[in-house]
Amino acid sequence: MKFFLLALLPALIFAGDNALSLSINQAPLHEIVQILLAFGEGYSINYTLGNFTFNFNAGFKGELELMNVQLQGVTANLTTSGLTFKEPDEIQLAINDGKIVVTFNYLLKYGLTYKGTGTLTILGLDFDYFITVIQTQPKDKAQILIRHLAAVITNIELTTTGLSSTIKKLLLEAMISEIPTLEKTIEGYVANKTDDINMLLYILPYELELESLRSIIDLHLTQNTSVSNGYLSIPFLGEVYNSTTKSSFIPFKAIDLPAYGADGLDFQIFLSDYFLNSLVVAYWGLLNIDLKQLPPTIPLKLTTDGLAFLIPNLKQTYGKGKNVALTFNSDPAYQYPTVWTNNSLNFNATLQTKFAVQTSSTAWTNALDLLTSIYINANLHLNGTVLNFDINTLDLWQVSVINSNVGTVNTAVLSMLLENLFDILVPIINNDLGKVNISLPKIKYIEFTDDILVLNNGYSEIAANIAPSII
Repeated sequence: MKFFLLALLPALIFAGDNALSLSINQAPLHEIVQILLAFGEGYSINYTLGNFTFNFNAGFKGELELMNVQLQGVTANLTTSGLTFKEPDEIQLAINDGKIVVTFNYLLKYGLTYKGTGTLTILGLDFDYFITVIQTQPKDKAQILIRHLAAVITNIELTTTGLSSTIKKLLLEAMISEIPTLEKTIEGYVANKTDDINMLLYILPYELELESLRSIIDLHLTQNTSVSNGYLSIPFLGEVYNSTTKSSFIPFKAIDLPAYGADGLDFQIFLSDYFLNSLVVAYWGLLNIDLKQLPPTIPLKLTTDGLAFLIPNLKQTYGKGKNVALTFNSDPAYQYPTVWTNNSLNFNATLQTKFAVQTSSTAWTNALDLLTSIYINANLHLNGTVLNFDINTLDLWQVSVINSNVGTVNTAVLSMLLENLFDILVPIINNDLGKVNISLPKIKYIEFTDDILVLNNGYSEIAANIAPSII
């Protein structure tokens, strides 16, 4: 685990005004492309490219129709081929000294008509594909813009069935003469596939719905993707809406999020305080926690006797040994909580706390309703798949009575007693309850390692390294 001090923050390059961003280092993507190229040698891909027709003149005019063209393998010079990012905004795919093997059925009209099968090996291929991801205006769809596309072929080899050596030689000479056309065909094919990707990008919803929180996250880009120090930064708007009312939970606030973090990990997600606060508010509106017993490590019993030191009127009103249930709800006036970071996590909220007493085997009676305002300061640490939180401060700064069926409650005394109780509970919470198991997303052939959580000033970062995995 790596944690970085505030002194490292000036090393960050900031990307733009948004609430959510993703940064990816070029190194693991370059490695993945090289692995694919390495496996291309002798590996049957069987990817259908389609049908192609060439007109040529080798002594006299002819026509060659290639049908059911299948890509069988792609290899390249791994020293100079791969995927790189180039400042300020380019993604570059380069294949140098490449070899492409395709199989096909053919129909040759060259004086006579010939049919058969063949294998075409393209040698010495240099292929450059430079793109950037653009967003032309707010709420517009992201699109891929081709900055440079070029294919250069040094030579080709041909094996066929159904042709004499003379016709085969003439056909090979004709195909060599058509290398410029073949280069343009490769470029056109890649350009068409880019158009297909852009069509997909156009129809994507750009919204992520969190059904359990009744929330929608707006994933439109706020500007073009950019490249800094080997990282591709993708700036999302990150506004969080109520999926029912289509309105923001809290007023949207954009900040300058980093283009990359000082930790140097491959995969980095930056979350502004607004984004975190919106998710907390979304959860807060659904808050409804019922407790009829506490974990055994907490030295407190939910009975009229166990709570007598806090609220003696419970025991006096309902008698000894009666069970008590606690219910926590969000403030009925819906004054939403606030969450912010300053190298630790801060949380400020008002809870409605209800005490109900079991008066028979099936009946519970509402005894006391309180509003309690609390402040929490905590450190968060991500250790593998376990999220640890350590509470530094747990303050109760206001207690008021909404409704009481147990007579007058001295809120000043109750506040003091609760503060003392919190002092006892905080170490127990930190040691025994301050661990939450989480799962990083599972992606086939990709493994996340060295994951960390860093709380900065105004934003948080979740980061991990990416390792290709074929297991």
